Amino acid sequence: MIEDSEGVISSQTLNIQPQAATIWKGLGGTFDTYMQIICEFVDNSIANLEERGGALLNMIHITVTEEENHVFTVIEDTGTGIGEEELERCLTIGEEPESDSLRNEHGWGLKHALAAADPDNRNWSIHTKTESDIQRQRYRKITAPYTNEINQDTVDSNVQPWPGQPTYASTTGTLISFKASKEIWSKIYKRATTFDTLVQRLKEKLGHIYANILANNDVTIRITSHPRRGSTTESDPVVAIKPVWTDSYAPEPATESVDLGEGDVAISYHFGRIQESQQHKLCYRANMRQQGAEIRLNGRLIADNLFTEIWGKEPNNQYNHFRCL
Repeated sequence: MIEDSEGVISSQTLNIQPQAATIWKGLGGTFDTYMQIICEFVDNSIANLEERGGALLNMIHITVTEEENHVFTVIEDTGTGIGEEELERCLTIGEEPESDSLRNEHGWGLKHALAAADPDNRNWSIHTKTESDIQRQRYRKITAPYTNEINQDTVDSNVQPWPGQPTYASTTGTLISFKASKEIWSKIYKRATTFDTLVQRLKEKLGHIYANILANNDVTIRITSHPRRGSTTESDPVVAIKPVWTDSYAPEPATESVDLGEGDVAISYHFGRIQESQQHKLCYRANMRQQGAEIRLNGRLIADNLFTEIWGKEPNNQYNHFRCL
């Protein structure tokens, strides 16, 4: 028996690499609803499209296909695509993307959203193509399951065509797909009983969340739906949903520059009375559930229906038409 100078007889390397399946289950706990999942992907796409700038085709196309127990979802954008090193970083635990975007870009939330959408780690995929890929007539793909060593396949687009919209086959971009359970899909609007109704509520929520971005024509979002039976396939743009003001309260609507600690920030506000919306179920209905303030960051809704939190009063019918943006 031979000992070293410190009395150590032998040394053994322990394998303490975490199990990917266990990690995947933990990652999915970040998101609870289908809207949180879909908005993570839309936020990433918008960030990428805005960062590219000057593009003629700033498109996000969402396709939802009803299956017996799942809803197959595809989110495709016409952004710059995800580079090989960046794709590796955003799928690596503890890594964050190197981005100066005002939104989260293709980032650390990507794997969390995929894990929430596909907790069984069986049905998700990522397809992407950069300008370099386009020049080489190829694209790259990663498919489930999430493991400690994930294969990134490079595919010849002449042999296996781009799986997304034919219109975007020759442009850069990213396509993400997953199968969500009917249970998590139904959380879009719990009162809905049909696939078609949930698609309408999805359009409404996206139109409200991204209203300013859509209204400025910075990005176009389109939703195509394929029900199992009954109604026909539909493909519609998401329309910006904004309040109709009937009166303004003091202070008058304005934009001010305020230093919040890291430089000046432009803050716009509008206090007033809104008209009750007759065409929407979830937005600007002028009722107790929807009164108060909404807060947007760079055009994206981040908080809504704030009343007690700001004014310290309980909601009351007399404030039904009050809104603060």
